[in-house]
Amino acid sequence: MSVYYKHERSENIDIPYTFKCEQCGAGSGPLNAHIVGDKAIYNSNFKTIKEERNQKLCAEAHEKLVSKVKEIYQNATEKDIYSPEFKDVCPHCQARQSWSVSGLKKNLFELPITVFLVGVIITIVALIARYQTNLGYVTMNVIYGIAGASVLAAAGCLVFNIVNLKIRQSKVAATDYGQNKPQIDWKNAEKLFREE
Repeated sequence: MSVYYKHERSENIDIPYTFKCEQCGAGSGPLNAHIVGDKAIYNSNFKTIKEERNQKLCAEAHEKLVSKVKEIYQNATEKDIYSPEFKDVCPHCQARQSWSVSGLKKNLFELPITVFLVGVIITIVALIARYQTNLGYVTMNVIYGIAGASVLAAAGCLVFNIVNLKIRQSKVAATDYGQNKPQIDWKNAEKLFREE
């Protein structure tokens, strides 16, 4: 039996930002959004990897960070959608800010779709087990149950996300100081923006 080792690399960057609270009007002071790029992964038979492979892994991790930062920048500047890395809780009154709701809207369907797809995969595996093996306990009722449970779970996740979004919107709707947006200093990421 072979042993495989998983080698992972990731990069991160801190983007400074501030905001004026929409509830109490106080400034947040300097805050940092800690953005971590997706992991670059390499599976190997060896516990250590060669320097050339390590450099490729680090380059891939860097590319993933650049891609993520560019996407966050584009969403923030063009669409006013702020990534969850930009925390919206006021350090003084603990109130949430209205600008963070856009990030929740962006991810509204992410978990329900994932749950549904996992259910579809399990249903397909059950169908294969039903017709390709002689497992007596995998009946069509079990398969219908699995499919129904995945649909219900996905619908439940969607309802939960919608309710969570509505609660968040109602909490930030009655603001005393208007709707403010965070002031993001993108200087730390300028070098990343110039990369192709």
